[in-house]
Amino acid sequence: MTKIQQAEELKLSWLAKYYPVPANKVKDESWHDCLKHSLRKWIGLRPANMLRHGLISIGGTIYARIIPGDAGFVLSVTDLSCALC
Repeated sequence: MTKIQQAEELKLSWLAKYYPVPANKVKDESWHDCLKHSLRKWIGLRPANMLRHGLISIGGTIYARIIPGDAGFVLSVTDLSCALC
């Protein structure tokens, strides 16, 4: 398995557990649903959970540790990834 394939697996495992639906798909839901979505994401961004999934944060952007950069991109932590913003 290549590093890019490993990075993709790490990305997909974290996304499936902590960010399975993009924020823009939740923004029109109830306040409670938006809060649950945001809390789930922030729990996933805790250092222990990121480490468990082989991720690293660089300047508010989440990457697979194995290959930081465009190929390892997972999520930018901005208002666009926030259901409450």
